[in-house]
Amino acid sequence: TIAAIEKKWKTAYAPNVFGYYFLDDFFDAQYKNDQNAEVLLSALAFLAFFISSSGLFALAMYSIGGRIKEISIRKVFGASSSNLALMLGRDFLKLVVIAGLIALPLEYQGVSIWLERYAYKMPLYLEVYLIPLGAVAIFALGTISFQIFSAANRSPVKAINHE
Repeated sequence: TIAAIEKKWKTAYAPNVFGYYFLDDFFDAQYKNDQNAEVLLSALAFLAFFISSSGLFALAMYSIGGRIKEISIRKVFGASSSNLALMLGRDFLKLVVIAGLIALPLEYQGVSIWLERYAYKMPLYLEVYLIPLGAVAIFALGTISFQIFSAANRSPVKAINHE
């Protein structure tokens, strides 16, 4: 078909060069940058996820290590392990919520600016932002849960004698 079209073109427009492209190739070229950006952002997100989880684990170790005496005294006075775990987990959950409250407006603004480039726009629903925030909170509690439960179940006598 292209050869037939080229032949007709040369008879009608002999001095002009025959050039063509397929529309799907044109659309692929338009979105190639987005595909490359997706790969790069996925790799950076994984790296950020790994670094943040390592930092959160270290923060949990440091914070709980500094409160061993307090945890032991609370345990001697009758606090249950679940109450201690809830107390320690609440502190870290507050940090996650504060980080989310800072990040959500920035993320909304960034995604809005990025979507302005497209002819067809999708609406930005609140669930798109709240579900990942909930997943991050669950992940954060999962990351620090080992430290929390080991501190809550530690023998208070050993901790107080060590101090």
